[in-house]
Amino acid sequence: MLNLIKSDNIPKVNEQCILNLVLKWLHYERTRLSHAKVFFENIRFCLLSLDTLRKLYKQSEVPLTASIRNLIIKAINYHSNPSKQPLLQDKYSILRKQKGWILLVGGTANGELVENVLGFDVYTHKWRMVTNLKVKVQHHCTCVIGNFLYVIGGETTESTKSSSSTCLMATNTVYRFDPRFNQWIQVSSMLEPRAQFSCCIIDNHIFAIGGRGNQQIRYSSVEVYDINRDAWTRSKDLPCKMYGQANAVHNNIIYISGGKLDGQVNSTKDVYSFNKEQWKKQASMTIARFGHQMATVKDTIFTFLGIYEPFSDIEKYDPFHNQWTRLRPMTFDRFCYGLVVVEQTVLFLGGKKWQDSQEVATHNIVGYDAENDCWEEICSLAFPFCGLKCEVLQMSDVNEASDINGIVQSQVK
Repeated sequence: MLNLIKSDNIPKVNEQCILNLVLKWLHYERTRLSHAKVFFENIRFCLLSLDTLRKLYKQSEVPLTASIRNLIIKAINYHSNPSKQPLLQDKYSILRKQKGWILLVGGTANGELVENVLGFDVYTHKWRMVTNLKVKVQHHCTCVIGNFLYVIGGETTESTKSSSSTCLMATNTVYRFDPRFNQWIQVSSMLEPRAQFSCCIIDNHIFAIGGRGNQQIRYSSVEVYDINRDAWTRSKDLPCKMYGQANAVHNNIIYISGGKLDGQVNSTKDVYSFNKEQWKKQASMTIARFGHQMATVKDTIFTFLGIYEPFSDIEKYDPFHNQWTRLRPMTFDRFCYGLVVVEQTVLFLGGKKWQDSQEVATHNIVGYDAENDCWEEICSLAFPFCGLKCEVLQMSDVNEASDINGIVQSQVK
């Protein structure tokens, strides 16, 4: 029994069921109450609801030692400070039977903003319905801290006051998804509404960089989210106003590339680095890019295709020598795709491509082997997603349906 409670590999069972099993086992014979401490030490209290924790603490049928009471109080405090939870992770908040799923967040499908967040298992090619966005967005940013998903800013539809029509407006709202309880909360909003900006994580702080607001406002501003205080503050401004740039992080230094500068029609090749104190111009890319993506694999930063590029070349950056190298062109041309790194493979999900002078949605997922500079087609998307963002999130199999591929096909919206 104890080996079962200690296990990380209990399928299709949530922590409430495990607690109920322990309580029933202890209640079966009074002689078993002497084992209560060792069983409770292996209950993951942070995965229980606040009501359950309070009832457990107040009950008198099973004696609780001081150390177990302290664990329960710690879990109650965990639930009482929801914005700080990503910084409070320990063994009592880790899901059992968890594995990494690639989440497809936001963007459009069939010309409409997507509400569903889907999960994709790159190893089994299975899909699952994960959750629904609180607000449908595009040109947004996402990141993961402490196995919590943050969805930041972007454009969303709003009704106009003068008519019944809707328009796209930049937003500053930030939502956070917790896979432990499948719950969203809204945390503090950014100081400014942003779309087509970039974001990254340094020391558990989220940096929101540049972008554009409403009425075609361009930003040079940078702001930082402090999880501990649930607050955004100003950081050092960019050297110029820009939007549509990409960014990556290497050795706690932020690198941004490309985009469009305020007052300029064409994309730029410029690259800047930021060490949390100042921005510094670095060697320029060989290609001007806009709406592109960057990814760090080991000690190399890769830059991939942007919007309306007339070729499919990619390039890599050596941050130690401040040098760019042109690589073999992509064999699967696209833009407005989702990107995520799994091990040493950079995955591209969906997007659009040019075909017969028209923008056509792409249905496939392809992988780039960064070590060997080669491409491979992996499988097809459940739907032709465009403008999505992708993150890897650890999730349990408790809410995973057995025939999820058919459900995804029928329910995605």
